[in-house]
Amino acid sequence: VGYFQQITSADGLRCSSAVAYLHRNRPNRPNLEIATSRHVARILLDTSGTTPRATGVELADGTQATVVPGGEVVLSAGAMGSPHLLQLSGVGPGGMLARAGVP
Repeated sequence: VGYFQQITSADGLRCSSAVAYLHRNRPNRPNLEIATSRHVARILLDTSGTTPRATGVELADGTQATVVPGGEVVLSAGAMGSPHLLQLSGVGPGGMLARAGVP
């Protein structure tokens, strides 16, 4: 078998995944908001139902960004950041969260 290199490309040029998929679709998706370079402190959860549901995020400066009913929160903070944010938000092993002082 020959050499195989997997790359992300758009119009024959190498590019990031964001350029290939997100920025290209933004004009066609008025319901898509992409927020980059934001420091998220925690995920806002609605625990009134049987299953908790993410309703938005709280930013490090204290402001909150919420989604419209039926909308989605997509967490993309990497292999270390995503679990960290979930734990800061109270999602994870109860004993570990209690030791860290997370309610």
